[in-house]
Amino acid sequence: MTRTNEKVWRKCSTPHQSFTMKKRRHSDPMIIRKRSNRKNRALQEIKFYQKTVGLLIPRLSFMRLVKQILDELRPEIGYRWNTMALFALQEMTENYMVTLFEDLNVAALHTKRITIKVEDMELVRRIRGLSDICNR
Repeated sequence: MTRTNEKVWRKCSTPHQSFTMKKRRHSDPMIIRKRSNRKNRALQEIKFYQKTVGLLIPRLSFMRLVKQILDELRPEIGYRWNTMALFALQEMTENYMVTLFEDLNVAALHTKRITIKVEDMELVRRIRGLSDICNR
C-alpha cells in the first residue's frame, strides 16, 4: 500500500510542517555524519586489531571447538590437552587464517572487487600448492 498525501497531512498538524520535515530529512548533516562515522569506526577497529598482539579467538570457544573435532574423529579415545599445546595450536590456526585472508584480499583486489568469494579461496589455495596445510 503506497502512502498518499492525505496520510502525510494527517501525521503533521499543518502542511507546512510536513514539507519542512521532508526537506530536513534529506538535507540533514547527521545522516552524512553517521555514514562517515561507520567508516571511521571500521578503520579504527582495523588499526586497533593490527596493533594488538593478543589472540583474536577466545580461548574457551577454541578449546571447545578442538574437543568437538577430536570427538568426531575418534570418540573412543579421551584426549587430554596441555594448555600450552592448545595455546600453540590456536596461535598457528590464527596465523594461518590471517595470512589466508590477506591473500584472499589481494586476489579480490586483483579482480577489482572488494568482497572476497569462494573462487578467490580456491585460487589462493591452488597458488600455494602442496605447501598449504589444507592441500596435504
